[in-house]
Amino acid sequence: MEARETRGARYTAAGLAYFGGVLLVTALMIVMTNVEARYQGRPASLQFWMEPGPMAAANILRQLTRAVITILALTVTVTGIAVPLTANLYTPRLLELFVRDRVNLLFFLFLTLAGIFTHFGLYVIRDVPQTPFVPNVFCIWAIVLGMACIPLTGPFVLYMFRFLSPRVIVGKMSGEVVACLEASVERDSDQTRARVSDMVEQFTEIAARAVSRHDAVMTGAVLDQIGRIAARYRELKPRLPESWFWGDPAAKLTTPKRAIALLREERTWFEFALLRSLEDLMQQVMKDMPEVSIRVARIVRRIAAGADKDGDALVVDLALRYLNTFLRMTITGRQVRAFYYCSWEYRRLAEDFAETNEERLVEIARLLEYYGREAEQAGLVFATQVALYDLADILLLARESKLCSADRVLAVVLGAARDSAVAPVEPLVKVLAQSLAAGHDDLVAPTTSLLADLPSERVAAAVGRVLAAEQQRYHEITARVTDLNWVPDDARAALRDWWDSHRAQTDRGAPEAADTNS
Repeated sequence: MEARETRGARYTAAGLAYFGGVLLVTALMIVMTNVEARYQGRPASLQFWMEPGPMAAANILRQLTRAVITILALTVTVTGIAVPLTANLYTPRLLELFVRDRVNLLFFLFLTLAGIFTHFGLYVIRDVPQTPFVPNVFCIWAIVLGMACIPLTGPFVLYMFRFLSPRVIVGKMSGEVVACLEASVERDSDQTRARVSDMVEQFTEIAARAVSRHDAVMTGAVLDQIGRIAARYRELKPRLPESWFWGDPAAKLTTPKRAIALLREERTWFEFALLRSLEDLMQQVMKDMPEVSIRVARIVRRIAAGADKDGDALVVDLALRYLNTFLRMTITGRQVRAFYYCSWEYRRLAEDFAETNEERLVEIARLLEYYGREAEQAGLVFATQVALYDLADILLLARESKLCSADRVLAVVLGAARDSAVAPVEPLVKVLAQSLAAGHDDLVAPTTSLLADLPSERVAAAVGRVLAAEQQRYHEITARVTDLNWVPDDARAALRDWWDSHRAQTDRGAPEAADTNS
């Protein structure tokens, strides 16, 4: 919002400076004319400016008529080429937006009026020696309008090109959706709901076309506006009338009656429309631009977190189902990179629930463990390992928040590490290190017990990798930035002490075992 206000202030200042310069030049020309007239002994009185005479008036109006018609032809030509091409590139909705824009309407109306005034002025002027007739006031107005067209053309062309930029297009569409939502608070109608639903689908279409061209800027702009719409709708939802939740009338053509009735009952049709559009976009994003999948999942995560703060459990359920669908799509599509991003947003959603919703936190842990196993069965080893890293972080979140769910999450983490054949040991070592540093003995004992059952070589290698991760930032470019094996300095020191003690005990135990065998 602040950035938009800053841009608006900058454009306003530039416009004032431009037109101030035009007025200054006009005043300078008038002063120079007056000075030249005085020098020649013909003072430029008010009559000189207001009564140009038949021949002078006809000449200036004839020139201005040509100029206005030329400007009108050029702007119509440029508009007729640029707008349809851009609409074909992004969305047909652009044509409607352009036609309804006030600045565009006013400029073309101004050009039309200026052309009418100049033509009509030429018609009524009578240069007859006996009875000359010049409508002075009308001619002055026609001259002012015709001359004003010239300095207005440049700013309008710049405005039009800016209007056709991707961010402005989606920003205006988003503003229209928000305006419809705000208007529905006072007066709702089937037409408004149908229009809002159609605009949401248009957003998806724009983003899909941008993804197919690998246009990250346009895709990001669309996703930003979808997130803005979702946030604004959450603020307005308590104030919307009951009729709003009847849903989109056009949905009857594509959605089963039972689903429509359920959405109406749960008052979630608009969230469903947003999430369904994001699901359609995710299918294409995973194939063409997997790095954008994190932004799609982030919007869903924010919808779930915002609904949880508002106590809207039905929307939380809906958003979680879509996040689960995203994880399933990444597995069936064998898109490990997209799974990496979606799992990260799932883990961040656990942070949002850590202090407020114990059951949701446990649910996320269980579902993440489930999809980790599904990824292992599909042969996506890295996805399974990422899921276990995120599960370990969720466990520590639960313990730090002092929820009673820490034991339940611990059971999920230990089960995932024990049952998987490809599970890394490093997440367990991280849990152990941070539990030792924080004094969480309830986590230390079961973790060390499980590590004792694992091959010592694997445990030693995992401890070495965690101790070696001294920098929080990973040494390569990644979406998460942080090294997955990194732990704070106090946890690393506690882990080193534990490991030295463990090795010392192992070394003492080896001779005793040899004596017993002999």
